[in-house]
Amino acid sequence: MAANRSQKMVQALRTIYSRGGAVGFYQGLIPWAWIEASTKGAVLLFTAAEVEKVAASMGVSQGTGGLLGGISGGVAQAYATMGTFSPLHFAHRIWNP
Repeated sequence: MAANRSQKMVQALRTIYSRGGAVGFYQGLIPWAWIEASTKGAVLLFTAAEVEKVAASMGVSQGTGGLLGGISGGVAQAYATMGTFSPLHFAHRIWNP
């Protein structure tokens, strides 16, 4: 809709459908979004769980351990996956419009 800001939602949906049918709504999502989402989620959950486990073994409260785990997981997710998959997705969109 950004390219056609004057269109209403129903008009935009019709335009997308007319250009690619039902598959047009998923254009660009598969497989990059699946790969990106699964790796980001895995990094976040693994890091958060490990930090929470270490914090609990050091006697830190559950709330503080959860906070530390969430922050650490978010930082790990941002630095480990965002820099890797975003350029790959961008390159895919350029080479396969």
